[in-house]
Amino acid sequence: MAAVVELNHILSTSESAEGDGNKLKFHPGMFLEPQEKKIDVKALVVKKAKKACSCTPAKVKDLIFSFFPVLQWLPKYKLKEYILGDVMSGLIVGILLVPQSIAYSLLAGQEPIYGLYTSFFASIIYFLFGTSRHISVGIFGVLCLMVGQVVDREVQRAGYDLESNIHSSLHRDLVIDINITALPMNQTSQQLLCDKSCYAIAVGSTLTFIAGVYQTFSQQSPHSTSALPLSSFIPRPGRATHTFHASVGCVNGQHSCSNSTSYHRVAMGFFQVGFVSVYLSDSLLSGFVTGASFTILTSQAKYLLGLDIPRSNGIGSLVTTWINIFKNIHKTNICDLMTSVLCLLVLVPTKEMNEYFKSKLKAPIPIELVVIVAATLASHFGKLKENYGSSIAGHIPTGFLPPRPPDWDLIPSVALDAVAIAVIGFAITVSLSEMFAKKHGYTVKANQEMYAIGFCNIIPSFFHCFTTSAALAKTLVKESTGCRTQISSVVTALIILLVLLVIAPLFYSLQKCVLAVITIVNLRGALRKFRDLPKMWCLSKVDTLIWFVTMIASALVSTEIGLLVGVCFSMLCVIFRTQRPEAALLGWAAESEAYESLSSYKNLQTKLGIRVFRFEAPLYYINKECFKSALYKRTGVNPAWVKAAKKKAEKQMLKEKMMNSEGKQDDISVQLVSEPLDFHTIVIDCCAVQFLDTAGIRTLKEVCRDYEEIGIQVLLAQCNPSVRSSLQQGEYFKKGKRHLLFHSVHQAVDFALGAHIQNGSCASDS
Repeated sequence: MAAVVELNHILSTSESAEGDGNKLKFHPGMFLEPQEKKIDVKALVVKKAKKACSCTPAKVKDLIFSFFPVLQWLPKYKLKEYILGDVMSGLIVGILLVPQSIAYSLLAGQEPIYGLYTSFFASIIYFLFGTSRHISVGIFGVLCLMVGQVVDREVQRAGYDLESNIHSSLHRDLVIDINITALPMNQTSQQLLCDKSCYAIAVGSTLTFIAGVYQTFSQQSPHSTSALPLSSFIPRPGRATHTFHASVGCVNGQHSCSNSTSYHRVAMGFFQVGFVSVYLSDSLLSGFVTGASFTILTSQAKYLLGLDIPRSNGIGSLVTTWINIFKNIHKTNICDLMTSVLCLLVLVPTKEMNEYFKSKLKAPIPIELVVIVAATLASHFGKLKENYGSSIAGHIPTGFLPPRPPDWDLIPSVALDAVAIAVIGFAITVSLSEMFAKKHGYTVKANQEMYAIGFCNIIPSFFHCFTTSAALAKTLVKESTGCRTQISSVVTALIILLVLLVIAPLFYSLQKCVLAVITIVNLRGALRKFRDLPKMWCLSKVDTLIWFVTMIASALVSTEIGLLVGVCFSMLCVIFRTQRPEAALLGWAAESEAYESLSSYKNLQTKLGIRVFRFEAPLYYINKECFKSALYKRTGVNPAWVKAAKKKAEKQMLKEKMMNSEGKQDDISVQLVSEPLDFHTIVIDCCAVQFLDTAGIRTLKEVCRDYEEIGIQVLLAQCNPSVRSSLQQGEYFKKGKRHLLFHSVHQAVDFALGAHIQNGSCASDS
């Protein structure tokens, strides 16, 4: 079937003189014939089915290699060229990561051992699934804060005493048998079978599992999880005796929940959703991290002073925490305060020196490890806990705990919290991956990064871990110390493994205030963003406002609400930009075919009788009135006013004739009615109009009709294919009537001039 020619009249300005005299005829120089779009649904379905169901060795190999990128680059590993840099960077990052893992466990409301678990498993899993050669995946302060807030909330709901110290001593060898049938009926089985520390990691690992599922699989509506049948998640213990570890408190009984059922409810399969990160702009993420940094600093301030106050959660937790701190300031532990000051005096200058001399230092000074070792020795030999009541880390066991599935009955409670954690973790990881890939000249796959960071959360959640993502500070250290591949992550994991198996118990006497100081010192980078505000304001005032609003909301309200406020405000800014876009009259640059804004550039010329108008936004229902008002204002002619003035003048003239008035007044009335306009053509430059909706098409129709009624023709130029298609489908081109589109403004102007000359010649001949 022959294709229907798209009679858009997209013209060139080929002018040919035909006939006699000056009569000019303009012929269409170009017709666009659209491609035939025949869709055979049956053939398409069969083709897709064959492609999906076919299984060849080559396809299986490609699938495995794409899912495990390590199989692609590891056989090509250049041992002599890469090994030294990878080992050095892995060793240094491992040394830095050990104290940070212990410190950030405090922030997440967990035992120190769980932070080491988290860093170990994240390094190994990203080595297998990641596509970036440089990023360091592990504990990230903002995510730890968000996890800690959820943990504290759920611990409080479970009825545990928040005033008590969350870091209870671990005694892994103590095993207690409890007969559930002998327990009082007014106590929940969770409270009886799990102490506070155990329940905290159960919440953290379940939250991590759900965040990993969101990152790895297609995301459902956050509220859909609440519709899950609770019976599928609740364990059904029998009358048998259950054995558990008192220190970990983990029930080893069987869960009736089927993994396949929970997976199906939360996610409906693999989909390519790596585009999610584009909705979080750089300014939004930066403001969110800075705002969360204030919350982190606030949550750690009590440890600097040695105060035992409950951790505030919910809206306004930052203000509430500082109020509680000042109320209890008289209870400050002088020993913890002095230790905090000494650690700050050592850490801050050394960190600054590391940054100042980073180009000269082959590796940064591991000052955090030095401070932790020195503080532990001082606390142990000085007996600071016994003599001064300092709060210490306590017993940290060696080895690994047995794997345990997430607590399925907690999923409805934490599913919504996991959405924000999943989005932030994925966005930061992909952003850092792409940044360092671009810097070093290779590519990363956003969707594979989604799988990688998702598995870095799903798999470790079965091994008593909490949420991870890429971290900028450790990634910068990793890159600057010679990292070439993710072999460095394996070296880092080996360092942490050494600590887990041998060294961990030696940190028993480490003061918590030292860990808090390490956490606070590492916030310097985020807090320094305030120095960039003047430059950001000069570059983009809108981005600065987004940064500031997100930062304030994240700090003063809550991290989750702050993220939501930032996203909503960003969307409002985008809408506002398109609602009130730039609109200008254009002038012609001599000896060229370029047209630019008359208000922005000098020495531009205009064609007599023609106005060229540009609207720099999509034309849709939100800004249709803005388009019309801007067009009327820039051209100086509102068709409605002109028609009203003519009608008024005609009525006045008719009234004067009826009164048999003669002379000057009649001349004035006739002159008023026949007064010519300054121009005869408007060319609308549509190069910045990305799309039209039905309201936009209707607006163009109205503008064209209204101007035509007062003798002004409207031409459209530089319409993209989407706009042309919308115009055709919206019946902008009426049958038997020419509506002209042009590939360039210059063509449209030349056509208008020629048509005006032709019309003038025809008028003189008649």
